[in-house]
Amino acid sequence: MGCKVYKLYHSRKYMKYFAIFAIFAGLSLHTNFNLSEVFTKEEAKEIRVKFWEGFKRYCKRKHIYRKWVLTGVKIRSTQLKFYADREKALVLFQIDHKNELRRFEVYECMLSYQTLFRAECGDELKWEEEYTGIEGQEISAIYFELRGVNLYREEDHERIYAFFAEKMPLLEDLYYEYRDLINERLKQNDNEKRWIAMKINKSGAALSRIVQIGETLKELSQKSGKEYLPLNRGVNQVVNIDLTEVVKSINFNSPEIQVYPHGAGRPDLRAAINEEFFAGKSSPDNILITAGGMHALDLVAQTVNIGKLFLPSYYWGCYFKMLKIRSVESEGYDSQSDLLPMIDRLRGNAVLISDPSNPLGDKHDDEEQLNIIRALNDAGVVIFYDCPYRRLFMDASDDYYTRLMNLDNVIITESFSKSVGLSGQRLGFIHTCNKELHDELEVRVMYNTNGINGFAQELVLRLLTTPEGKKAVMAFKERTTRDIALNIEYLRERGLLAEEFYHGTTPRGIFVIVNRSEEELLEHYIGAVSLSFFTKTRQEYAKNYSRICVSVPHDKLVKYFEAI
Repeated sequence: MGCKVYKLYHSRKYMKYFAIFAIFAGLSLHTNFNLSEVFTKEEAKEIRVKFWEGFKRYCKRKHIYRKWVLTGVKIRSTQLKFYADREKALVLFQIDHKNELRRFEVYECMLSYQTLFRAECGDELKWEEEYTGIEGQEISAIYFELRGVNLYREEDHERIYAFFAEKMPLLEDLYYEYRDLINERLKQNDNEKRWIAMKINKSGAALSRIVQIGETLKELSQKSGKEYLPLNRGVNQVVNIDLTEVVKSINFNSPEIQVYPHGAGRPDLRAAINEEFFAGKSSPDNILITAGGMHALDLVAQTVNIGKLFLPSYYWGCYFKMLKIRSVESEGYDSQSDLLPMIDRLRGNAVLISDPSNPLGDKHDDEEQLNIIRALNDAGVVIFYDCPYRRLFMDASDDYYTRLMNLDNVIITESFSKSVGLSGQRLGFIHTCNKELHDELEVRVMYNTNGINGFAQELVLRLLTTPEGKKAVMAFKERTTRDIALNIEYLRERGLLAEEFYHGTTPRGIFVIVNRSEEELLEHYIGAVSLSFFTKTRQEYAKNYSRICVSVPHDKLVKYFEAI
């Protein structure tokens, strides 16, 4: 969508010929475009002058005695604008820096406050990163739009004036409220980097909305002095795993920590993962250590040659952005039960299955899911099985991975961020029985990171194999899962759990969906992420729901939700 100024031919000579042609062709001239509305350059200028003089009189008549900010905006490369033409009227905040990278930077900074802007202005406020401006230049814009009005039709003027008078104060108030915060963030960015002339291969992906909300909550808290409950991100807040005893005997001078790690990961760690996750029935040679679950998925996406990756209708936002960066096409499927009927379409492609999923936190029946995965595998469909939340709720007696491990087309990606609470260490793994794939992944790790963090590998090895490590993991899981269960049950009893997303499944993860919008929760000092962020096909429906992290102390969650 763009705001393009129409270049009109003002000559009455040409319009005469146009009218004759229209008559002979049986055309009807629309009311928005007729001969009476075609003016010379001087006539059009006179009408515009009268229009703006009329707006001044309107403001005086309505006792609107404010000095419009307009071009006096003190955020660099931005302007507040009134605009009207033959089709529409606009009240817009435009970002028009000639340097595209700078323009996008300012826009992304303002986008981090989108939830707050919407809380004040509603969904009428439109956001366009790439927009054709009033003078035909490329800009970024945040704007209100009134369609079906004509600057050159006098009977429309009052509607346009009322629109201007209503909408511009909303943008101005937001500008005054957040100007200093935006400028401070931009200043900080300038201190961190120097702009130089270089060409950038743009991914087309924006920074994580989830992270942006967290930064916004911090700023709101500092500004208001009120504590916000950050449920926007899956950072575990129930309990931090106690590593006091685990790290005491670590030799930081050992070769395992100071020397370049093995390309596929430490053999002893891969052996420990085989014992813990696969009951010793797979092989360390099927396991490759990665820098977290995201790195695992990215490695797979860039290595496996597929036509398209099929994602569930509601998916973790990073899946889509990762695929976008890697130029991998994607398509959606509604539920796991829909996969078998569409199996012919899936051949030569890949399907991502996450269970319990992010964002819904829905846990499927293992047997039903296993039957689906086996059928897909046998039909030549590649399965990305990404389940970083499963082992938070399971121990070594869980045999599900052993039932998947010999399927040639199944790739398991795991993360220790959730199962043992080590988000900061960035450690995960890939399991595949395809040796050719494993070898290629090892090469890519070699030239991507030259091995994975030696300390993180040592730490996880001790958590999986030593008495003090196993004790720490057990205590972490017990406390975390206890509070998660209490929180989910509380939300269900209060009617806040969005039950419609759990037909045939169980809410069991660190995230669940509540039937409140992101804006409504923010009014109660709760940070959440709109479910619309996690879907491309159901955004209008999803905006009434929010994803929240339930791995927080039960009493703290109750304190904030009791007023809802």
